[in-house]
Amino acid sequence: MFKCIGCGKEGGPIEFVMYLENKSRDEAIRLLAGPNS
Repeated sequence: MFKCIGCGKEGGPIEFVMYLENKSRDEAIRLLAGPNS
């Protein structure tokens, strides 16, 4: 879980990667799954 104090955005690991890396939901899931998935 994360919560940005600056903008108030919050969520789980998928939303964190989407926000931090500017990725779509599918791209974030693939990134979290790793190269062998």
